[in-house]
Amino acid sequence: MPCSYLIFARNPALGRVKTRLAATLGNEKTLALYEAMLEDTVENVLMRLRAHPPQISAAYIFAYPPESTAQLASWLAERKLTDKRLHILPQEGATLGEQMLRAFRYAEARGALPSIIMGADSPTLPQAIFAEAEDAILAGQATIGRADDGGFYMMGLGEVRDSFFFGDNYSNATVYERSLGALRGHFSLVHELPTWMDIDDSASLRALLDYHAKELPQTAFKTLANAIRE
Repeated sequence: MPCSYLIFARNPALGRVKTRLAATLGNEKTLALYEAMLEDTVENVLMRLRAHPPQISAAYIFAYPPESTAQLASWLAERKLTDKRLHILPQEGATLGEQMLRAFRYAEARGALPSIIMGADSPTLPQAIFAEAEDAILAGQATIGRADDGGFYMMGLGEVRDSFFFGDNYSNATVYERSLGALRGHFSLVHELPTWMDIDDSASLRALLDYHAKELPQTAFKTLANAIRE
């Protein structure tokens, strides 16, 4: 049975995205960079939707703030990032953990499990990692990818439990290990994806640029990132 993607995204608005990065980069450059990151993330998922043979049945973008779904849909349409299987919905819940849980429950209610949840913080994530995550959950495993800051950039589930999520306790370097432990407490097999980089601040942006020192992937992120690097 095909899987689905659950993408968490902030509506691109000046002064409302990546505030830690904006503290050093400034609001305008940060907004432009976030727009490129989100564009690349959605494009990556659209590539998965359109792959042959198909492993993806649908993708759901959960917008924050919740009232920004129409604005985000318009932003995506302007960039031709649309597909009849791509749906824009509001994030619901008082905490990040609750928001993720509700997103998975939404997918569960629509027969869209297994699902892979991710944000827009890893714009250079290779297609090979997307494929690896899909293969794992379609084989009946849970899957999770460690971010280099101790969080996770992707998690795939075929079954959902409240205990997999931790309310608002996500702003620390123990997130990955706690999440992995919660999954291992329920699933007999948990597939760990390769470690990758999230962009949250100037240090993590520099780390990603250093990793791609020779050449950034050909994406919307590339031109902006090279300009910032120079």
